[in-house]
Amino acid sequence: MARRMTAAARRKTRPKTKAAAEFGDFQTPPALAAAAVATLRRLGVSPRAILEPTCGRGAFVKAAAVAFPEAARIVGVDINGAILMRRGTRSATKLN
Repeated sequence: MARRMTAAARRKTRPKTKAAAEFGDFQTPPALAAAAVATLRRLGVSPRAILEPTCGRGAFVKAAAVAFPEAARIVGVDINGAILMRRGTRSATKLN
């Protein structure tokens, strides 16, 4: 039997800002990003370069930098420039 979503659960799934609604924004929790890259590391992945095409606030970029210190280059890009500006990083780029 399918359960109806509670009002509290609905509020949690709604976009918090106009940008979130427009860009389908979901920020990966840092712990999840760290677990994902740790799994890749355990599987023997050892990238020379890393591209994160939807970096947002940078959870995967930061986790990858820790898990793969041998990577020569890590680049994060995002279509939502407002998030990148909040991050205050020079390595992230807004896609037009």
